[in-house]
Amino acid sequence: MVYTQYDSEGNAYAEDAEGNVYIEDAGGNAEVVDVAGNYTAVDADGTLYTEDSQGNIAAIDAEGNLYYQDADGSYYAESADGIVRYSEGADGS
Repeated sequence: MVYTQYDSEGNAYAEDAEGNVYIEDAGGNAEVVDVAGNYTAVDADGTLYTEDSQGNIAAIDAEGNLYYQDADGSYYAESADGIVRYSEGADGS
């Protein structure tokens, strides 16, 4: 069974029997949190953001810019025009 609730502004909240939660606001932004603790959000402008239960983060925006960060602080970023930045470990090396 899925529990769904809408408010007067057009925002929606849904939760399924397993405990997964889905939220969408009237502006078209959506968020999902699953029972394992993984989080995903999609903005109305096309930006995608996700964070897993271990703390790893990934995002890509509507222009094609990519960002990824491990739970240990390592990150990789690539802009839509091909510029790459990265770091290994939380110390920035």
